[in-house]
Amino acid sequence: MLEYRKIIYWSISLVFSLIFLVCIFYYLDYISQILRFSYDWEPTDGDHLNFARRIANGLPIYWPLNSGEILSIYNPLYHGLVAIIGGKYVSLSFARSISFILWAAIPVTVFLYYKKKWNYFLAIIAAVFIWLPPAQGMLLEVVQVSPNSTMPFFFLSTLLLLESCTNSKRNYLWKWLFIGFLAAMTYLSKQQGVIVVPIIMFFLIIRKTNIRNIITVLLGFTIVLGISTFYLESVNSGQFLNMTLFELNKILNSSYTHAFYRLVMFLIDNLAFTICVLLSLFSIISNYKKISIWQISFILHVPFLLKILGNAGGGITYCLSLWITMVLISIDFVNSKEFSYLSLKSIFKINWPIKYFKTSSFSKIILFCLCVNISLGTVSIYNDLDSITPPSPKLNALMENYYHSIDSLIISKPNSKVLTNRNIGMLVLANANIENEGSTLFQYAWPSTNSFNRDLTLESIRNKEYDLITSGIQDYPEDVQKEIDANYKVILINEVNLLYGNTGILNTYTPK
Repeated sequence: MLEYRKIIYWSISLVFSLIFLVCIFYYLDYISQILRFSYDWEPTDGDHLNFARRIANGLPIYWPLNSGEILSIYNPLYHGLVAIIGGKYVSLSFARSISFILWAAIPVTVFLYYKKKWNYFLAIIAAVFIWLPPAQGMLLEVVQVSPNSTMPFFFLSTLLLLESCTNSKRNYLWKWLFIGFLAAMTYLSKQQGVIVVPIIMFFLIIRKTNIRNIITVLLGFTIVLGISTFYLESVNSGQFLNMTLFELNKILNSSYTHAFYRLVMFLIDNLAFTICVLLSLFSIISNYKKISIWQISFILHVPFLLKILGNAGGGITYCLSLWITMVLISIDFVNSKEFSYLSLKSIFKINWPIKYFKTSSFSKIILFCLCVNISLGTVSIYNDLDSITPPSPKLNALMENYYHSIDSLIISKPNSKVLTNRNIGMLVLANANIENEGSTLFQYAWPSTNSFNRDLTLESIRNKEYDLITSGIQDYPEDVQKEIDANYKVILINEVNLLYGNTGILNTYTPK
């Protein structure tokens, strides 16, 4: 009977391993193709490359909300990294590679940290689970020319170092200072990264950490954020904090109902992990001082995401830090075999059917459920990858032809001022002067008439101040398109890649 059970156990393990390996293989094959693709792969690639190149050239990327144009509303760490490492003429492929390296570093970091605390097997499982989030579109969005992988990398690094310091009997002051440094980098990666600060504070207070260590963490955070803010404010004429913090809610509407729906659906899609997290939280009710940093992270993520997920402009990657949190709680729960068995017994106040399971068997059942959840989630990953037309020689030829067309226009008039509406990678590569970002400007700011002055933009079109105007995957607002048609003429019509290998027509206008 024992041999029979072992055969079943290892057969099931082999099936799950094959599912995960096949999914990872398909994903890495997709990544290898887009990293070699030198052009726009999705609509906002060029916008983020434009931010990085402007930073590399010492140019501002934040404008006042009432200036008639909006460029960046993102915190600039990712773009700064791309600019510093890649230089003034950094390419889309290089910027995309930075995103992938940071995303690949997350499971590697998890494995290296937890291989001793748990064991090699569970550390590998946790790394694989994190890299295969069962959420539609997440794996595609995380490796783009964007800060989507930067924030979760620093988020993970901050909390792992904090966990290590609190569990160590001997710590140097510089480690606590470095925790503050990493926390600041998390926030500078993406505004959402601010969640790391209350997580750190709650954890240190509950653990009754030496006040000196708490002050040191805050000092490290304040120093990094203070210096970076001073620099960014000076370079951007005092508009960094305005456009990334104070003025942002004026153009980004939020819906609590929408946020609640998105969060609930994410938790349902990851039901096995959600149940595992809730059980782990129930188990520490009687002794809250044993609460882990990841359990605190989950508790604080719920109200935080109910606030920010209502933003219609945010993608599924808003849930990446929550996903990392849920995986680490779940695997830690599996690892604490006796603890999880006894805690369940105390929660339900019954011996049946729990008493018929051995502690090790119960942990295997929990792990089995988690594997099933991930395996079902791989269906959405396969569907995402199957819906994509991978880069091909034909697509490369289309984009190269478009690049040469744009380059010839820009060369004839250096530093051409351009009005854009996404899909602008070619213009950036040709060194056009782009001081607006179409998605933020026309999809979010434009309807906010109380905060944004449309007339300035419309007047610039009427006065033909733009040397070029280009269309994109989304249409211009009706009043903008009307002014463009009245004052500009189409000079180029190109078939280009608009989104993940799907091509469409893009028009380039010059003044009549």
